[in-house]
Amino acid sequence: MRAATEAVHRTLPEADVLIQPSLGRRGLKASSTGCGRWPRRHNVSVHELSVQSHLGRLRVEQHLELDETLTLLKAHDFVCAMEAEILREVPEIDGVRTAHRERAGDD
Repeated sequence: MRAATEAVHRTLPEADVLIQPSLGRRGLKASSTGCGRWPRRHNVSVHELSVQSHLGRLRVEQHLELDETLTLLKAHDFVCAMEAEILREVPEIDGVRTAHRERAGDD
């Protein structure tokens, strides 16, 4: 479990990592998904990220904090584009679920 935590911290140094072992899940390497690159690329904050393995495929769940000045439509479009980018770049991932909330501006 220490190796998984270290892999997450290489990508998201300030992340709180919680590992919950489940029966039937084997061989999942957190570093293999590269999930931390998308939030950094788009300058958004992730406060929860999980990757599950199911029948040899990966599923990602992430919670993002978006700029509070975005309209709901723009926030939705942003999240959809980010999810599509994840699916395009990592073929092993077959599903992405994203929740988002407003983040106060940095002014």
